[in-house]
Amino acid sequence: VIETLESSGFIVRTDHADKYLPGKPLDVLTVLEVLKAVRRDGEDKRSTFEALAQVPTVERAAEAFAAAADAALANLTIKDLALKDG
Repeated sequence: VIETLESSGFIVRTDHADKYLPGKPLDVLTVLEVLKAVRRDGEDKRSTFEALAQVPTVERAAEAFAAAADAALANLTIKDLALKDG
């Protein structure tokens, strides 16, 4: 995941070993952007995933879930997430 975050420009490595800083302002970077990058990277690494869900009902449910999650997170920034209570 660290490699994905770094290659997407979300974090940058510092001069200190295993230390990172935000690569983009946290009040601009959305949770959705990060999730999409991680999902995309995960899909690239598991080519057999498409074969798992060929049942139309399961496929529609998965698409509805993904759309709802995307809509819910579209405007939530990393800063918002960090400042939320509990």
